[in-house]
Amino acid sequence: MKATLILESTNATDAGVVRKLNEDSLGVREPSGPLERVQKGSLWVIADGVGASGRGQQASRLAAHSIIDAYWTSAIPETVDRLRSAVERTNGLLFAQNDPRASAQEITGATMLAGVIVEDRLYVAHVGRSRAYLIRNGEMRQLTEDHTWVAERVRSGEIPADAAAKHPRRNVITRCLGIKDTIQIDMHDTDLLPEDIILFCSDGLHRQVPDSDIQQICQNYRSGAANRLVDEAKRRGGEDNITTVVVQISTVTQQHDSTVDRLAVVNRIGRELAMSLDVNSTLGSVMRQLIAMTGGERGAVLLRDENGTLVPRAAHNIGPGTFEDYSRTVATQALADKKPVVIANALDDPSLNNSMSIVGLSLRSIVCVPLIVKETAIGVLYVDSAARSNVFDQTDLDLLVSFASLAATAIENARLHETLLVRSRELENSRARQESLFRSLSSGLIAIDIDGTITHWNPAAAEMIGVQAEKALGSKLNGVLPKALASWISNLAIQAELDSQTFMMSHEWEGNVGNRDRAIIAGRVARIRDIDGQAEGTVFILNDRTDVVLLEEARRTEGAERDKMRELFRRYLAPSVAERLLNSPEAVQLGGSRQDVTILFADVRGFSGFSERHTPEEVVAMLNHYLALATQEIFNELGTLDKFLGDGVMAIFGAPVPVPSHEMAAVKAALAMRASLDRLRSDTGVRVGFGIGLNAGPAIVGNIGTSQLMNYTAIGDVVNVAARLQSEARSGEILISQAVLERVRDQVNFEELSDIYVKGRSVPVTTYKLLGMREASPAPVRR
Repeated sequence: MKATLILESTNATDAGVVRKLNEDSLGVREPSGPLERVQKGSLWVIADGVGASGRGQQASRLAAHSIIDAYWTSAIPETVDRLRSAVERTNGLLFAQNDPRASAQEITGATMLAGVIVEDRLYVAHVGRSRAYLIRNGEMRQLTEDHTWVAERVRSGEIPADAAAKHPRRNVITRCLGIKDTIQIDMHDTDLLPEDIILFCSDGLHRQVPDSDIQQICQNYRSGAANRLVDEAKRRGGEDNITTVVVQISTVTQQHDSTVDRLAVVNRIGRELAMSLDVNSTLGSVMRQLIAMTGGERGAVLLRDENGTLVPRAAHNIGPGTFEDYSRTVATQALADKKPVVIANALDDPSLNNSMSIVGLSLRSIVCVPLIVKETAIGVLYVDSAARSNVFDQTDLDLLVSFASLAATAIENARLHETLLVRSRELENSRARQESLFRSLSSGLIAIDIDGTITHWNPAAAEMIGVQAEKALGSKLNGVLPKALASWISNLAIQAELDSQTFMMSHEWEGNVGNRDRAIIAGRVARIRDIDGQAEGTVFILNDRTDVVLLEEARRTEGAERDKMRELFRRYLAPSVAERLLNSPEAVQLGGSRQDVTILFADVRGFSGFSERHTPEEVVAMLNHYLALATQEIFNELGTLDKFLGDGVMAIFGAPVPVPSHEMAAVKAALAMRASLDRLRSDTGVRVGFGIGLNAGPAIVGNIGTSQLMNYTAIGDVVNVAARLQSEARSGEILISQAVLERVRDQVNFEELSDIYVKGRSVPVTTYKLLGMREASPAPVRR
């Protein structure tokens, strides 16, 4: 016979007297069986909607439903982390529902209080001004703090408590789900005792009913307490929606339950796995316990290696020989499907009667559960029996699934630990080789005896901590070290005493040491034992990681600044030029080189008439839109945007990045610009188009200007001709030179125009109008 805490809960929600719509939402999720009761407990969620025209009700319902669903389906093992994650996920969901352009009055959200009771412990997540109370031994204590403007001023002492109830800003909340993409969540947890009473309520109760009356109703009524509280709030005015949950904790004595025992074993195994990084030995003992509980004869934990092959890591009653000692078919299926496999009688299963392992070992009952880490199957947990059929039932499967989750996490932690150990050894070897040159990075060694007295304090420890050996030897840690550092080192000693490993590492410590405002120390600890294995003391190896961490932080800052500079350059320069500047800054010099390029000029036609009929804002918006279209098509064909020229652009194809057939790339860009503008004109009715000119030939390309201000551009006759062609082009026309036509003649349709004269040239330029791309000739038909 053993005592068990029993929960009796009642709840009620009401719109109140004044409000017609109840924007409070209440969600409740109870466990469906013993396994869920131990793992997930009972969950209550109160959400109070914020928003006009009934949208607050929608937000509160979504919040309550989402928190319950996210909590119940989460694979996070720790209750407090699972609950916090569920609330953060719900905040993101509500935030995504709001239009970023909406006004403050149009934004919706919800305040929230979520309470979970797992075994004998209460966990509360809180955002807003709903409250959680604990009534124990005739006294009521508020567990949460209100997130309102007035409450925060009362806590800081700016407003007296007796003035809060009538303050004009008493209803202004300071935290709410859905308003920002991140949310600060208050988390509380406490142990529960028999006869405790837990109350969860929205602000519609505690703003109407004094705490003393709330306590009296909770103590005097059991099954009707929630409804009594709602009725009392309505009797006192009921100005807001009212929601209450009252949980009575009682203790009963019940018969011995094997299921509860199994769940207790799983919890104990979980704690054992979490405390040990030597997974092989732990899994061996755990496997034996699982075999005893399930009634199976043999079992193994098989992990997938780097080649994807399952390899035994722990086994019971199975020899260390080949994989044929197991059912390869069943194990592979569970691994591939990421789902448990239960076989009642393998010998009678037609899909398995050809399996050599099953036939050879006369296997009957088999259960195989995958080990999942972050949605990846890293192995399987396998148990079988050749004695009889139908050995494993649903309870056994639930037990193995629970254990598999714990084992998978422990295995992954062990792998990470091994990786850290390898890296630690590499760093240690490097440190050892450089010890003579970097004395400041040498390890400090501190040893204490079984009574906690310091027995050894080397010079490196004295230099690192700023305490000489003469003062340290013979003293206690808290007598010579800063309080925070002494506490950290003492915790290392406790870990070493509890852990079975000979040597273990710890997390890094950061704080003030000696005359340094910031020191970062990594520690390792080992137990000192005599020849009989009896503990004689503890030794600590301390490494000063301050310089290394500061260097890593500086590198991250430098990388962030470089990314910021790249983004800034790309706002003003063509992407190819920006990358060239960043990757080869030494190339940014005055001067240029002669290269064969194609020059494109494009100018907006009809812009002056549009400007006369529209506001300056509309004119600028239109111009930016058209120039963005032109820029995108130029970049699509690997062109370089040289500059904007009022309502036109100049682009270079073939420099600085070589482009195969840069003439055709320029032609395609020009046609795409015209097509994009035609579609836009058809959609908007605005009679604006591009006049485009193209010319190809040699040009001087490079950085033109001064050492303080330079511009990457092209100069030469080829540029002048392209600009002249553009000036002759009407809206929607693309004019090309003889040089361009000669290189793309076979691929385009064109029309010859009259010659034009270019300033500085005595010979006229033959001009052609580009009509479009020529369709490919059909393939000949063989007869």
